[in-house]
Amino acid sequence: MSALIVARPGPLREGLRAALAAACSIGSVREADSSVVALEKAAQHENAPRLVLLSADGTVDQTLAEVEQIQGRWPMTRFIILVDTVQQQQMARAAGAGEVLVKGVRADEFLMRITELLHE
Repeated sequence: MSALIVARPGPLREGLRAALAAACSIGSVREADSSVVALEKAAQHENAPRLVLLSADGTVDQTLAEVEQIQGRWPMTRFIILVDTVQQQQMARAAGAGEVLVKGVRADEFLMRITELLHE
């Protein structure tokens, strides 16, 4: 089972990689700096990741459009969107996003959500 992290290089992406390493059911982790790069990777790889962790660096609408594009290529992939504020979280959920967490979420809660998504 594989995962894809869509986030700029830096501490957040490193922390996400470490969290996925702790989720023992994840075998390989790919990384992309942006959703554009993620879509390029989607075109290159036939094997869809089971999980995509997407850091919302733009507006909620932009992030949801990015998720929709990636999901168009990989319809069975599960997503966790990471946003900066509770207000963004509420807006994303109201717009129909699945799992939306605020950056800085406790590690145990984050790992629990990963495990739940992977076993759906």
